[in-house]
Amino acid sequence: QRFPTISNPRAQKKTPRLTDLKQESEFTLKQYGADPQKPSFAQNCLLARRMVESGVRIIQLYDMGWDSHGSLLNDHRKQCQAVDQPIAALIADLNARGLLDETLVVVMGEFGRTPKIGQATVSTISMPGGRDHWGHCFTVLMGGAGIKRGMIFGSSDKHAAYPASSPVTPEDIAATIYHALGIDLATEISDPLGRPHQVALGQPVWDLFA
Repeated sequence: QRFPTISNPRAQKKTPRLTDLKQESEFTLKQYGADPQKPSFAQNCLLARRMVESGVRIIQLYDMGWDSHGSLLNDHRKQCQAVDQPIAALIADLNARGLLDETLVVVMGEFGRTPKIGQATVSTISMPGGRDHWGHCFTVLMGGAGIKRGMIFGSSDKHAAYPASSPVTPEDIAATIYHALGIDLATEISDPLGRPHQVALGQPVWDLFA
């Protein structure tokens, strides 16, 4: 089925200016570690800030390359170098521009990694230098939209294998995000068959909020 094309002349005129990172100062580009001529996660983070300023409501960034089944140390070192600076810059930049209080920043993946290198769980490939999928324990970073600053919630055991205190479920994470966005957790949406579903089945992590 072909979906209709919706033409928005105002958006068409605004988009080229929005995506032109050459309009940013050298200081800002250096802050993010972004090169306007070179696609990167840093460039995407800077673009995200520009989109927030322009009124875009939901923005999702992807950073590929964390699927380190084979060469964990090399791959993750490279990925950390690519994301640490621009994520920190995005949060600091939003804060400096007075946008962080009304913007929720969430950094997460869909699961963690096995506590032991070479431990296989769902894959059939050999991974002597990598780690497989692990959904029992992983980390989520949140900032802005009323989230307390500089706090750590919960902990894992010494192997980072299972939660040791204050476990949080994926449903709780979703409820926390909806709450921060001002969405009533009792809101229901209907599937194609007309069956109602509550938007969030978990509970917000109230301790995260100031």
